[in-house]
Order: sequence, then structure tokens, then C-alpha cells
Amino acid sequence: MGCGMNEFDLKLLQIFAEIYATGSVSRAAEKLELSQPTLSVGLAKLRTRFNDPLFVRIGGGMRPTPHAEALITPIRELLRLLQHTLSLQAVFDPLSSQRVFNIAMTDISQVVLLPQILAKVRAEAPNVRIETTHISTETAAQLESGEVDLIIGYMPQIEAGFYQQKLFDDHVVCLLRDNHPRIDSRLTLKRYLSEAHLEVKVAGSGFAAVIRMLETEAPLRRVHLRIPSYLGIGEILTSSDLLATVPRLLADVLQRRNALRVLPMPVSLPSFTIMQYWHARFHQNPACRWIRQSVAELFGQQPVA
Repeated sequence: MGCGMNEFDLKLLQIFAEIYATGSVSRAAEKLELSQPTLSVGLAKLRTRFNDPLFVRIGGGMRPTPHAEALITPIRELLRLLQHTLSLQAVFDPLSSQRVFNIAMTDISQVVLLPQILAKVRAEAPNVRIETTHISTETAAQLESGEVDLIIGYMPQIEAGFYQQKLFDDHVVCLLRDNHPRIDSRLTLKRYLSEAHLEVKVAGSGFAAVIRMLETEAPLRRVHLRIPSYLGIGEILTSSDLLATVPRLLADVLQRRNALRVLPMPVSLPSFTIMQYWHARFHQNPACRWIRQSVAELFGQQPVA
């Protein structure tokens, strides 16, 4: 019974092609850097496999049989395709790519980080598109499947099989309107607790963990308005006397856009870390490496005043 494809040594096809090209066993062995006995063994296997002598000695050389003449074109094409396949490497060209990157992030990251990411991507990869999604309990599975390319935020519950990279640390501050009637440049704990607060409902982030600690340090804080996102928070604060406890980077962005003041917190709270996460399946993917590198160049170890 002839051998199947799994048992067939592709080196034999190189032997076939070289004997055909040189008309000589010795010259074929020299070009393939094989010993002549090794090449002769290979030729014997080929003859057995194809049930044909393939090459016969005539005069001073080896002449192909009609069956060998029929085989040479497909064998050469197979070797060419194999060489081409082995030379292929996954590449990503930002200038020509039309890829869509799906990034999972929090509302805060969409306000603070996304504009800079978009500007960099537009400058370096004009046809690349970005879609964002909120971080949820499904995000890790979406990262593994490739539905999401990258997570930007903080996910301490992330499991094995994921890579992570620290981008920067941030801390919370108090944000209030610039002409607040009872607060000037100093905010005491007593005043902080006596004022009404705005709170954004967040979960599954480093900032959310700090807010939970704040509830322990300042349990009497009076939340008069609780909203699901940061949309409109600047306008709400400028038109009211409410205080908001927010990350410093977000406060800086909102202060630039609105008549707001940023004050240090009257209680000691830890900083929190912003990371980027990706799955091991896509660690070497050139496109995913490019977007991760772009984010790291923008925010890696970014200092927060």
C-alpha cells in the first residue's frame, strides 16, 4: 500500500526536482547538501511511492521516464507554494489597513482617553476605525473570543490567559463649581460632609473600589443626585452647589470645559491604576500589538498632578 500524505517526506520532492534539473544523482546530492547514499535511498522511496523507475541511466546521466515528465510540473508548483507559504508572516500596515478595533472601556476613559487614542489612530492609520463598548461581566470572554481587542481600565478579577500592562495611576479629587457660595480654596471634612453630592454609578473599576473605601471613611456623605454616566456632569455641577468626587484626569478635562474648581480630598484615599488587558491568543497579532503600542505610547506611566 502506498504511503499517505502524513507519511510522505517533502524532502523527497526536492530530491525528485533536483535529479530532474541536474540529470545526475551526485550533482543533486551536492546541491541539496546530502550524501549520495542518502539521496539514493530517497530515490528508491520515490520509485516505490510512484511505482515507476522515474529516472533511468542513459549515457552519462539520468533521464526522466514519461511518468516523471508528467510529475515534474505539479511537484515544482507544490514546492513553490510550500516555499511561499513558509515565507508568509502576519503583517499590519497602518497606512493601508481598514481594520476595526473594538476597545472596552469605562465612561471615564471615553471622556479622558478616547479623544487622544482617536487622534493618534487617525494620524497614523487613516482608514482604521474604532468601536467602543462598556466593560461588563462579559468583557473577559469577549476578549478571549476576539470580539473585543483591548480592555482599558482596571479588572482585578481577570483570570489566567490574559496579559496586562500598567498605563498610569490616578487619584480622586473633589469637583465643584467655581463660584461655590460656601467653599473657597480649602475643603474640610466637615464641609465636605455637610454639602450635597452628585455620584455616578460605576462598577468594576479601580475608581469604584476607591469610592467604596470613601463610603467607609465618610459614611455620612449625602448623595442628592445619582446618575448612570458622566454625560452632562460638567453642566450639572456648574448649575448647582453639588460636589462630585471624581478621578483627577476627568476633573482636569471637565475643568477645561466648564467653570469648575478642583480641590484635594479632605480624607486620605489610595490611588488606583489604569491598565490595558489583552488575551494570550492575540499577543503576537501584529494589528493588536500596534493598537496596544499606540495606547502605551500615549498613556504609559503618564504622571497625574
